Amino acid sequence: MGRHRSAAGIVDVRPLLLPLDQCAAAHRGRPIWRPGHTFVERRYVAGRWASIEQEHGRHNGLGMAHVYLRNGVGRIVAGSQVALHMSWIAFIDETGDHGLNNIDPGSPMFAVTAAVYRETEYLDREVAAIAKLKHSLWGHEGVILRSYDINQRAGPYSFLQVAEQRQAFFDIVTNAVRTSTVSFISAVIDKPRHAAQYTDPAHVYHLAIQFLLERIYMKAGKGVKLIIESRGKKEDEELAGWCERISSGGNYDRKQFEFESCFVSKKMNIAGLQMADLACQPITHYAANRTTERPDWLAVKSRLHTDWRGRFEGCGLKIFPS
Repeated sequence: MGRHRSAAGIVDVRPLLLPLDQCAAAHRGRPIWRPGHTFVERRYVAGRWASIEQEHGRHNGLGMAHVYLRNGVGRIVAGSQVALHMSWIAFIDETGDHGLNNIDPGSPMFAVTAAVYRETEYLDREVAAIAKLKHSLWGHEGVILRSYDINQRAGPYSFLQVAEQRQAFFDIVTNAVRTSTVSFISAVIDKPRHAAQYTDPAHVYHLAIQFLLERIYMKAGKGVKLIIESRGKKEDEELAGWCERISSGGNYDRKQFEFESCFVSKKMNIAGLQMADLACQPITHYAANRTTERPDWLAVKSRLHTDWRGRFEGCGLKIFPS
């Protein structure tokens, strides 16, 4: 039983947990009360009015709300606790060199980026959308969307040597990102500043992965499936160990994430990994130039995970040192 204060005094309730996007198609009514960072509003749930209590911030990762079903005069009429499971999947890619020796002035940033989806949305919508995009460009799905290959303008991307076709291609890709159901989460390490600020700087890759997994947990909660681009057997084993330690309590809040991870080659042509790849370079460009208005960055920015205030800084995008 929970105890909450309302205008009528103290009431005992047992919350029915529901995802916010399953509560009601239309939002009606105004907030009832705001104790601290908790937001309570009225929505129509299962044919009845309900008070929706949503705790914002880092503990709102599950996208769940406490729903108190009431009748027309506000009395509680239902409420045994039910846990509804929502499966999430995160595709993780990287860009840049994570070494701190001989830092390339032209590539000072290292980033790991996750393309995060509800699993059903990924399978039902995103895979089909990426396949349709490829068919419109090449007539088949065999081409892998990869920033490095796109920048080379060779092979299946040789048509990008023509300015008009290049612009049309980037318009198609940025629109695909902007209209996607993806939520991007990224951690960027500014290597020169990191090396200058600490006498014994933390390992860049490990630090970035910790920041990333903590923010994936903030959004999606426990049990997320991590699909990580393979970098080789030794590197994959090392990264798997880091992910396991971070997920088992080696994180800022000492939480148990219960994440599952697997490693796959980019050659497997997985849509989610390609979306993460496409987001990496615009994100590092923004980290180095905060005033950029590049179209690819603006498209990625529109899909960055945000907090309840609509801010992506520190939430969907962590740049360290800040």
